[in-house]
Amino acid sequence: HDLLERIDFSQSNNWEKTIKSSINRYPGTGVKEDHLEMMQVFLQTITNTLLPSSDFCLNAVTRSRRLSELEFDMPLTQIDWSAFPTELENNNIPLRINRDTPLTGILNGKIDLFFEQDNRYYLLDWKSNHLGSKPEDYHPEALAASMEENNYYLQYYFYCLALLRYLRLRLPDFDYEKQFGGVYYLFVRGIRHVLSLSQIDNILL
Repeated sequence: HDLLERIDFSQSNNWEKTIKSSINRYPGTGVKEDHLEMMQVFLQTITNTLLPSSDFCLNAVTRSRRLSELEFDMPLTQIDWSAFPTELENNNIPLRINRDTPLTGILNGKIDLFFEQDNRYYLLDWKSNHLGSKPEDYHPEALAASMEENNYYLQYYFYCLALLRYLRLRLPDFDYEKQFGGVYYLFVRGIRHVLSLSQIDNILL
């Protein structure tokens, strides 16, 4: 996560320095400078992969059009829980939450990556879940199962609420239907099998 937060997707010539810096910052990970070439190939794969339901890769997103670790605070008392959905519309995927106990306090979260591309705004979350040692272990059904098992659908629903409030505060004329590009959950261990959530109420595998 640290490396993906710090690299410039569009400037791979600067990655070596950033990789070495991350290795020094986290010496207990087992990644060494001997792995430098492997890490560069890994980052190239991530940033050069065409995102589903789009016509661009992350290497087209310049640093000036992205924010990493976008932090938010959401007062839970301001949410109308009676209107909170029990599942994602049209998909029968439950949003698991304890509805018997009123939630209070403030929900604090960090969105891994928020970026703009072609006047559309996207949310992206990096997932390092280990679903197997082979690329084929990261097929769409396995990713969907992991999403549901870990209640990531509820997570991205809250992320979307926070992001929409953020955009509407800064862009008074923000049009959700035209300008919200959607959500990507990228399982980096199986990057060739990407689960794309292109709209808050529309799941694409």
